[in-house]
Amino acid sequence: MPAQGSVLNVDTENAEEVKNISVHSYSGLRVKKGIGIDITWADTDNNNFVMVSCDGLDEETVWEYAEVMQYVK
Repeated sequence: MPAQGSVLNVDTENAEEVKNISVHSYSGLRVKKGIGIDITWADTDNNNFVMVSCDGLDEETVWEYAEVMQYVK
């Protein structure tokens, strides 16, 4: 049963950049803060919030991590 009205708060305070993105066709956010990059999205088909959070890695590597993530039942 889908969760109705679920909310996930993503810390964007003092971020250098916040951008709306799409991961696996789901809406999400990319947040750059200091040496960290967070990519967060809502997998609405499986009722999951997913966050890839990395410090000290380049953006391309963080995107690669996000792109290979899959929901497994």
